Amino acid sequence: MAKKNLSALMSGIMGDSPATEQSSEVIPTPKEPTEQLRYKKVGRPSKSEHREPSQETRATFILPTDILWKLKFIGLIDNRLIKDVVGTALKEYVNKWEKENGPIKPPK
Repeated sequence: MAKKNLSALMSGIMGDSPATEQSSEVIPTPKEPTEQLRYKKVGRPSKSEHREPSQETRATFILPTDILWKLKFIGLIDNRLIKDVVGTALKEYVNKWEKENGPIKPPK
């Protein structure tokens, strides 16, 4: 979600306000590297593109609706992609588990 959707999200929570009724907004050019991620073309790469293998893997999860909504909200407020918010949470959980139970060795 882009930053301009924050006002739409907040209006859904707090009700409509005159500031959210502007439909012809100009989206500013991102200046920070984290903002550039939002404007970068994302999704599956085309088959014709030859890229280096990525350290990321596509996965599908089923989550409760309220948790997903909260993750999207956190991403909007922190100006981060949802995948980064979820990745950080999962890394923290795995690190905590490994401290209690020992390290996990990935398969070769």
